Amino acid sequence: MTTTLSSVNGVLFQDRKFYIDNPMSMEEVMSAVRSHQAIQQAYKTLHDYYRGKHIILNRTFDDTNKPNNKLVHNFPKLIVDNSVAYFMGKPVSYSGDLDVLDRIQPILDNNNAHSVDSELAKYCAEFGHGFEVFWYDENSDLRFKQISPQNMMVCYSMDIDEQLLCGIHYKNYLKADTKELTTKVTVYTDSCVYEFEGSLNGKLTMLNSTEHYFGQVPVIEYISNEERLGDFETVLTLIDAYNISCADSVNDINYLNDAYLLLKNLSTTDVSEINEMKNNRVMLVDGDGDASWLVKNINDLHIENIKKRLVDDIHKFAMTPNISDEKFASNLSGVAISYKLNSLESKTAVKERHFAQSLKKRVALICNSLKRDGLELDANLVYPTFTRNIPQNLMELVQTAVQLQGVVPNEELLSILPFIDDVDYAMDKLREEREELTESGYGSFELGGTDNVQQDNKQTSNFNE
Repeated sequence: MTTTLSSVNGVLFQDRKFYIDNPMSMEEVMSAVRSHQAIQQAYKTLHDYYRGKHIILNRTFDDTNKPNNKLVHNFPKLIVDNSVAYFMGKPVSYSGDLDVLDRIQPILDNNNAHSVDSELAKYCAEFGHGFEVFWYDENSDLRFKQISPQNMMVCYSMDIDEQLLCGIHYKNYLKADTKELTTKVTVYTDSCVYEFEGSLNGKLTMLNSTEHYFGQVPVIEYISNEERLGDFETVLTLIDAYNISCADSVNDINYLNDAYLLLKNLSTTDVSEINEMKNNRVMLVDGDGDASWLVKNINDLHIENIKKRLVDDIHKFAMTPNISDEKFASNLSGVAISYKLNSLESKTAVKERHFAQSLKKRVALICNSLKRDGLELDANLVYPTFTRNIPQNLMELVQTAVQLQGVVPNEELLSILPFIDDVDYAMDKLREEREELTESGYGSFELGGTDNVQQDNKQTSNFNE
């Protein structure tokens, strides 16, 4: 008999969006924090699964002599990492008004925005959402950083437009002197930042309040979807079933190794004779005596079919392709790759839509902060651009670019080649090479002595025209 494993369903799929009437009411703020604490187990479960701490590690048998292998197949980490790599493997870029870009780009670079974006995408894939907080450091430089939903929440108004009213960050710690468990709470409103300390079940004391000039709550929520579900949250039961199936298969192997030897009509055999048979690897049987192993009948084909079905279902319902599948070959055409990535692209498109809205809020907060320096910048003139990190068939792309010469502008042709990061730089280098060839006396089409080389040079020359 196996002890019943705790189901993960009871702590997941809980509402992760919170509402409040008055962000200045300490009672309402503390009520929201307590509601957030009530779903901490859901965040802990998701984080444990990502790190490889699955429920099967708690499995026990009443019979302690039974084999009890505990195998963890970390699908959650695979799903999250592949999803983030596809979405944020190539950094977000910004386009639009150059004056605005010139002002905000140093701030983005100073805060390692690409790294922050990647971590926020990871929080969204793991927990369903994540947060970004803005503040000024001791040098009066604008800073922003990603924050896990395990320690932070935002509260919206109950109006139909659901305006963001406040952000709340809290963390528990033990006081060094009294060893008392204490909670530090920071509340971000549209005008001030308040810091409190005390007990969530008792009294909180305000430590200080600081006015800010962002013009709005300096906290941004990034979400994967409106339900705020993580990428692997809906397939946890399938992952548990796969872990158990593989563990039981290994347990069966242990059973075979520890199988009982059945001696029929040989009841007079003593221990010394059995030891002698073990050493000599020979058994003499007279009359109607017989010897055989008492083993469990295992339907290997049925078990392997179940495992394969589970793996396929995990990837299908997590909307993340199995990259290690032998059918996912490296020589696939661009159309075939796009087809195999269709489910992941559909999921990522939803993320991109929500991420774009949050990144626009980031730009708006940066522009609002620059008003302190007397700069009036329109954040609506800047747009984030996302580029998928897709495996490319380079030969197919190069052939397409060559065939489209004279039909599509050369700059556009160069832009479809993934190994060219800066199209303008590539065009300038091609012009320089053409000028050097002309000055050296070879001419634009006379680099080699064969027709193939001359043809290659002709194609290179065409890109400069």
